[in-house]
Amino acid sequence: MRGVCIAGGVLIAVLLLPLILIATVLGGLTAATPATAVNASAVPALASEQLGTISAVTAGTCPELPPVWVVAHVEAESGWDPAAFSRDVNGGAAGLYQLNEANWRAAGGARWPSTPPAASSDILQPEVHLHRAIPWICNNLRIVTAHLRVTRKPTGVFPILLTPI
Repeated sequence: MRGVCIAGGVLIAVLLLPLILIATVLGGLTAATPATAVNASAVPALASEQLGTISAVTAGTCPELPPVWVVAHVEAESGWDPAAFSRDVNGGAAGLYQLNEANWRAAGGARWPSTPPAASSDILQPEVHLHRAIPWICNNLRIVTAHLRVTRKPTGVFPILLTPI
């Protein structure tokens, strides 16, 4: 049980802390969730180009996840470099959200043809990546939220961040 609690805490830190830090840099969190709530001129060019996709995916699959959080999280993970790849003990992480192959496949993506993935791989295509990764990230946030509610673990400021706005 202690391992589950530690894993939950690590998951919270990995998923939320980069969002909080970058959202602060981008002008803070807002209660509005449409793409218009993100200052397109203050984000990387690819992020600005993908705001419509981000807004549509969050509105359709995860309305509790503000688009600005997606922009901030991707900035923290890959700097909005769709071809980003980092080697690690899990075989590496690729794409905008820096997902490893197992997580990418869990999100509905295709098996990587090579490591690092070939340039034509779906994980390296920004729009495809966002359509698969955002719901996967949202599912993880929902799992953490449910765990925290059930266990009634003290979380400091995290309940505020996990409450739909």
